[in-house]
Amino acid sequence: MPLIVEGVVTTLNPSGTVNVAAAGPMVQRNAAGEFTRLTFRLYQGSQTLDNLRRIPEGVFHVTDDAALIARAALDLLGELPPLAPSQRVRVMRLADCCRAYEFRVIADDFGPPRSQLDAEVVAVCQGRPFLGFNRARHALIEAAIAASRRHLLGVEAIAAQLDRAEQAIERTGGPPEREALAAIRARESVPERIDDQ
Repeated sequence: MPLIVEGVVTTLNPSGTVNVAAAGPMVQRNAAGEFTRLTFRLYQGSQTLDNLRRIPEGVFHVTDDAALIARAALDLLGELPPLAPSQRVRVMRLADCCRAYEFRVIADDFGPPRSQLDAEVVAVCQGRPFLGFNRARHALIEAAIAASRRHLLGVEAIAAQLDRAEQAIERTGGPPEREALAAIRARESVPERIDDQ
């Protein structure tokens, strides 16, 4: 079974601005456990796919900021997070992340419904230490993934996932996780869960 790592990818828009999106590529590692290859499976019509078709390079970020991943998954960022120059690709990287993997696409299959792009890691930037995930952060990422698949799951399944996430976030989360969940609920027009008294 391949290892899939949830994170954030930056690519270059036609306007020259940076696109920030959530991504969960399959990763290949060497004997030391370092990422060497990334395989992205992207839906047709996504800005990330369009950007990588034009300029086949970007940066994949490992971060413990679950709210950032969730907001990026659902186009709820508002403004770009702080960026920094990359070492070997033209695309800027996130200034605040745990690791940034600069990559270049080496093979692609643009067939529908999901295109597959295989990329090699060409540089790694070490960021701050990974603080880890708690139940709230895991739940938030799962809620964002579910909400990003509304066309596959339907509103009821998303509402149920958001209710499960809310339980974990209320017990173990902080303001960033609560605010991100509220933004997802507002985007999906799913009201807060009301427990039966």
